[in-house]
Amino acid sequence: MSNKFLRFAALREITPSGMDGHRYRVAFEVGEKRGDHFHPLQGREMDVHASGTLQAVWGKSDSQMSAYSGTSAASHVLDLARKNSLGALDEPLLLNTYTAPKVPPESPRFEPGVLIPLDDAPSTPEPRALSFLSEDVSELRDQINALSKDLWGGRLLLLSQERPLFDMYKSAGTAEEFRTRVQSLGIIAKDLDRPLLRQVARITSDVQIGVFVLLGKAIETLPSAGSSEAICTPLKQLNNLRQGYPTHGDNAKLFLEAHRYFGLSYPVTSFSEAWESVLAKYFESVRALRDVLSAEWSRRGRQ
Repeated sequence: MSNKFLRFAALREITPSGMDGHRYRVAFEVGEKRGDHFHPLQGREMDVHASGTLQAVWGKSDSQMSAYSGTSAASHVLDLARKNSLGALDEPLLLNTYTAPKVPPESPRFEPGVLIPLDDAPSTPEPRALSFLSEDVSELRDQINALSKDLWGGRLLLLSQERPLFDMYKSAGTAEEFRTRVQSLGIIAKDLDRPLLRQVARITSDVQIGVFVLLGKAIETLPSAGSSEAICTPLKQLNNLRQGYPTHGDNAKLFLEAHRYFGLSYPVTSFSEAWESVLAKYFESVRALRDVLSAEWSRRGRQ
């Protein structure tokens, strides 16, 4: 059995002003235990960046995110130390909906001063290829269509093109990838059954009405639905953002308002985080739509 150990020294927050999320710096030492004494052989630091979207999805406070980020850092460092690959720590550990688990990690606990045998280090899971937000959105879409079929007689969310759906599952590391993802999500968001919505909203004239306005009017026919703003506003803002690409031209005002709504910098510089923020807002919209339809389905069942 090896006598090499890992000892964490400190975790401190170094989040710069204006950053969406948190950045932490982890200090640790690798050394040997001789008798009752630990002798450090190497001291290192690494940074951890936890996205604001991940914190919102996990529903954790700032202090809780610090603890979970420390736990993730401990697992990552232990795995690299066991493989003699600590040189990989030159890059920060990124925690977002593509790389972190759906449920916050509980172990190994980050405890400064505690010695951890390197032979007992757990393996770090392979990075996720998909955002779990995308996985959840697909499930929610299925639920919405099941409910709308029962309530209104038709599937509300269409899928006229499959390629945009595949794009939704990918991350965005460049400006071009971010634009492509936004365009694809915009296509998905607008792909609604217009005749079904007009029927539900009882609109019989030939007047042209925007698809999100139709959606809002259909939702507001449900007795307990209330305002449709939580459902329709993210979709409208997504459309404003989508219409800004490849050039925003006359749409500049709405394009910039969409950036503010999604919490994006202008111009966008952190494309992966920006895409997470946009996808998270879409997730909130479809979840709100599912909840409204589910409540109406339950209400009718109690009648």
